[in-house]
Amino acid sequence: MKRKLILQILLLTISIFFLSSCGQKYFYEKEITIHQGKWDRDSLIYFNIPITDTISTYDIYLSITNGNEYLYRNIYLFVKIYFPQNITRIDTIDCLLANDKGKWFGKKIDDNRFRNLLLYRKNIKFPFKGSYKFSFEQAMRHKILSGIYNIGLYIKKVEKP
Repeated sequence: MKRKLILQILLLTISIFFLSSCGQKYFYEKEITIHQGKWDRDSLIYFNIPITDTISTYDIYLSITNGNEYLYRNIYLFVKIYFPQNITRIDTIDCLLANDKGKWFGKKIDDNRFRNLLLYRKNIKFPFKGSYKFSFEQAMRHKILSGIYNIGLYIKKVEKP
C-alpha cells in the first residue's frame, strides 16, 4: 500500500514537471509598449507577419496589459488586417478587462498591472503567402487612454489531433 502511494506521488510529480515544461509555442509573438501607458487614438500599433504556410490552421490572440488607473471595464479596438493581395479586413472588437464589480481579469504581473490574453480569431487559414500587416487602433470615446501599457499579437499553429 505504501509502495503504491509513493509510486502514485512520483508519477504525479513527473507528470506535473513534464506538462509545465511544455508551455505555449507560438508561431509569432510580439508585444508593443505604449509610451507612459497613454494610448493616443492617432497612434496605431502595427505587426507585420510573414506567412509561407497556407495549409495550416492558426489561432490568433491579442494581449492587453492595463493598469489600475484604467477607467473602464473594456476597450474597443479597430483591427485591420492587410493581406498581401491588397485585400483589407476590418473588425471592431470589444475586449472585456474587468467584471461588473471592477475586478480585473487576466494575470497580475505587478501591484498595478494585469495582462489579458484574448482569443481574437480561431481556426483561421492565411489564404496567400506573403506579408500580412495587422493594425490596432483604440476606439474609445477619449482621444488618449491612460492605463494601457502593452498591446501584443500572438499566433499559434493549431496542432492536429
